[in-house]
Amino acid sequence: MAGMGETSLKKPEKSETPGKTIGKFFSTESSKKGQERYTIQKGFKISPKQNENLEKLKIALGTDLDSEALRWCFDQIWELKGREIEEVAQKKKEIFLS
Repeated sequence: MAGMGETSLKKPEKSETPGKTIGKFFSTESSKKGQERYTIQKGFKISPKQNENLEKLKIALGTDLDSEALRWCFDQIWELKGREIEEVAQKKKEIFLS
């Protein structure tokens, strides 16, 4: 699975690994014959189980937008673990800057 925000340039494949990719896609086609079509992909993949959970969450929230459901998740996690995340991030920042 790719990391969040990772960018790649690849030739589209007919059968990729199962899962859903969330992110932005930009396609380019050349007008010249013989040139291949490439897709620039920026996003991240989620597993089928994560996708199933995302779909349930969207139903519960009454939305059809992945982004809205994911923002809700980020807000909930921050309420539960925000202080802990900030402490860990600060410690790691200090270690890397030393």
